[in-house]
Amino acid sequence: MKKLIAGTIMICAILLFTSCAGLRVQDNPGASFQIKNVVDQTPPLKVGDPVVVTVTADRDCYLHVYYLSGSGNIRQIFPDNRMSGNMIRGGTKTVIPPYGSNYMLTLMHPPVQESILSVATLEPLNPIPQHYMDYSGVIPRIKMSHRQFDRRIAKSLEKILPTTWAVDRTYFTYGP
Repeated sequence: MKKLIAGTIMICAILLFTSCAGLRVQDNPGASFQIKNVVDQTPPLKVGDPVVVTVTADRDCYLHVYYLSGSGNIRQIFPDNRMSGNMIRGGTKTVIPPYGSNYMLTLMHPPVQESILSVATLEPLNPIPQHYMDYSGVIPRIKMSHRQFDRRIAKSLEKILPTTWAVDRTYFTYGP
């Protein structure tokens, strides 16, 4: 009976995860913790504005944060190429880019909807295989479409217990 309930929760979480309507932490009813993204800019954002993201989890976890641009690009903004790990402490704010960093996330495209996706797990997980990653810059680029990316993340998460992962997707729009 317990396996059936756990399986049902996992199937519901994955179905909600892959829907295009939007992704929220509560889409994983089996999560034993929560994660929250905040885009630290007051709308309306404009082309050329820097973007600062703050991510907070309510327990220690391993974090991957992705920036999905409206133009179709996907960047892994945490961890970046200079970081040695992706473990964060529960209750502390993880600021991206880190304070004192020598790079910025800048809005560069015409007015579109963009999103930040955070994936947190209680055990180390590499949701995107290395052959899809381009490490030529400070911020790794993921070589796949948004739809392929969502499917790959869902496929990675379906392999682990629902109590061991949480997600949050934050949408934001900017103008000229």
